[in-house]
Amino acid sequence: MISIFCATSFAFAITDAEKQTLITQIQQRIADLTKQLQTLQAQQQNTQSWCYTFKNNLGFAQTGTNDIAQLHSALLRQGISYTPDDVNTYSDGTSEAIIQFQTKYGISPQSGFVGTKTRNQLNQLYGCSNTGPATNNSTALTIIITPATVNLTIGGPTRQLTSETLQNGKSIYAPISWTSSNPSVATVNSYGIVAPVNSGTTFITANSGTAASNLTIVTVSATAIATITNTNNCKATCVTQTDGIYAVDCAGNPTKCDQGDVCQNTYETNYTYDNGSIQTIKNLTGSECTTPNSSCTPNWKCTDWRDCLAGQQNRTCADLNNCNTTIDQPDLTQSCTVCRATCTYQNGLAYSVDCSGDATACGQGQYCQQTHSENSTYLNGIFYNISTLSGSECVTPCTPYWYCTGFGDCVDGIQTQTCTDQNSCGTTANEPATTQSCTP
Repeated sequence: MISIFCATSFAFAITDAEKQTLITQIQQRIADLTKQLQTLQAQQQNTQSWCYTFKNNLGFAQTGTNDIAQLHSALLRQGISYTPDDVNTYSDGTSEAIIQFQTKYGISPQSGFVGTKTRNQLNQLYGCSNTGPATNNSTALTIIITPATVNLTIGGPTRQLTSETLQNGKSIYAPISWTSSNPSVATVNSYGIVAPVNSGTTFITANSGTAASNLTIVTVSATAIATITNTNNCKATCVTQTDGIYAVDCAGNPTKCDQGDVCQNTYETNYTYDNGSIQTIKNLTGSECTTPNSSCTPNWKCTDWRDCLAGQQNRTCADLNNCNTTIDQPDLTQSCTVCRATCTYQNGLAYSVDCSGDATACGQGQYCQQTHSENSTYLNGIFYNISTLSGSECVTPCTPYWYCTGFGDCVDGIQTQTCTDQNSCGTTANEPATTQSCTP
């Protein structure tokens, strides 16, 4: 409004064309501000409109229920991811997410399961009440969209999202609208089809009236580069024996390398275009004996180990210095076992399931938690911590027993004391105050 008055006051100093240009700019600015205000109001309504009252304790046994889908929606609104679990699956990803939630709100123990304390906190944040956005939880609509996560590439194919609207646990029809929190990253049309635009992350939601769905996290990255190796099933390899090194061709014919030579596989490289990405096809063509370049030192970099299949994991390693040698090449295969350890609850009791699938009933009052082995790796100047599922165990809740030294002398109006948990529960729950104000 100030700009308009100023333009009127000095109208005699500008031409009609300039005046019209200024008016057009002001109108455009008002339209932009109005659009921003409407967007903010819509986002606020979407956040406030969703509610759900959690009436049951939740764990692995509740996988597939609507409660799990609503739990995931609450976790995403807390900024906590439950990947790699699906939208209605309660497994390792959800358990880790619940531990983050419990830690955030000081809930002890951090069991990874939704018990009374965790459920009360969820209901305090999102429970439906007479003053909330939905006054009757039994008649409120629940919208579930899948999948929970989508990965797209710029210029690549679109992805279809699906939705289901529930009322009182039954699937019903209700008109819905789709929204992308960041259309500059990915757009979604009225049919739930997501199209990539630019690199980044956006959140897709579906709404029907005041009911809002869980979030689908969409990540858009640059064009992926896929590599397909050995489509011709060549069995060429290098074999090291006590009498020397042999290069074996695709037909299985060996050739002994000269003293000091090394063996390396040979490949034929081609490229193809498929589904918006370039694929590299490397076909093994044989193996050969070569004289190593003494001035070249291999710099091996390997991909992560792939999934464990039939007791074996594979990976790909490349020499960044292109020394054309297999000297000091890391292992490309290793034996492995898949740990299926988990926790489950039946008839009010917790059961610990180990990696081989054997179950042990926990004692009365105990709960189950998964265990992990912690390792670290160093890559490109950065240390990465790796947590691997190693089993599960029955745990007896620990009650801290605090012993304090007593407050010391009053210094600058403050007294301090040291308190130690004699039971070593690893928590600060109910820890007495260690400082207090005083008068010298």
